[in-house]
Amino acid sequence: METILVVEDEENVRRLVRLVLEAQGYRVLDASGAREALYIHENHSAPIDLLLTDIVLSGKSGREVARELQELRPGIRVIFMSGYTDDTVMRSELEKSNALFMAKPFTPTRLLQKVRSALDGVDAAAEIPHYPERWRD
Repeated sequence: METILVVEDEENVRRLVRLVLEAQGYRVLDASGAREALYIHENHSAPIDLLLTDIVLSGKSGREVARELQELRPGIRVIFMSGYTDDTVMRSELEKSNALFMAKPFTPTRLLQKVRSALDGVDAAAEIPHYPERWRD
């Protein structure tokens, strides 16, 4: 069973993501922000296969959380999600990260497709061949 850490500050979104992923057999750990995500990491000794995080969080950004977790848990896959797809700075940061991206809002089907792509090791460049297309779901 693969384990996914979901970091999302909106409770309804976090709850829906948890329900969809658990219905497909994934183990889901969820956090409402960066501090809680790092606490979960420290107290969860088993592997965490995927980090699914909102980019915009209070305190540290999702990108900062991802960077820290990738250092602490080499091999963890990352999917960033955001409703702010027109932000040039954000796009530049994500381009450097080579992580997958999922625009909000998304459907349960799209969520499951992205998660499976990330867990199967499909990198961002292979999934989305042209930079402008990267931001379209």
